[in-house]
Amino acid sequence: MDTPIKTRKTVALVLNRGDGQPVTTAFRRTALGRDDPLARHREVAWEGRGDMAAGRATFIGELEVDRYPHTETIVVLDGELQLRAEADFEPSSPPPAQTLLGPAPRCRSDNVFTDDKTRCRAGTWDSTGYHRIVRPHPVNEFMHLLAGSVRFECADGTAVTANAGDSVYVPQGEPVGWESTQRVAKYYVVQTVQD
Repeated sequence: MDTPIKTRKTVALVLNRGDGQPVTTAFRRTALGRDDPLARHREVAWEGRGDMAAGRATFIGELEVDRYPHTETIVVLDGELQLRAEADFEPSSPPPAQTLLGPAPRCRSDNVFTDDKTRCRAGTWDSTGYHRIVRPHPVNEFMHLLAGSVRFECADGTAVTANAGDSVYVPQGEPVGWESTQRVAKYYVVQTVQD
């Protein structure tokens, strides 16, 4: 007698339609745990292993949350979402002394995400102004400047200036210098690639 083969059903759940049409996906109102700040507004369509869930939330107003209790991807479909967070800054290492063209800066960072498998980190960083030589960048880095201005010098002598509100990407190994004359703050996502 043949043993039946168990197959797992593949499901694609439509959570929202871009044209505003209703979806047939079933949702149930539930929280993502006891400390979910959106508990009263959340609808979940799927829950899986590793505390994964997919769903939606409709919310109008303001929330104050001391510490967000889970990792979440949020797509704003209508209106706007403003997030304000206080970084939990700790002192971080300045650039190596041999790369500096002036006094060492005071640097701080709040590394809020780490993925050892992909060697990625993300967080917030700030520093007093400093000037550094053109040298290979040690990581792949996306940065979004929150405050200040940076002049990035390239190996061929050209320069790019980025100001608060600008986003910049520097590939690992790309020769680049740094010059800032005032406090600079940025969000960053960095990845170290092994050769």
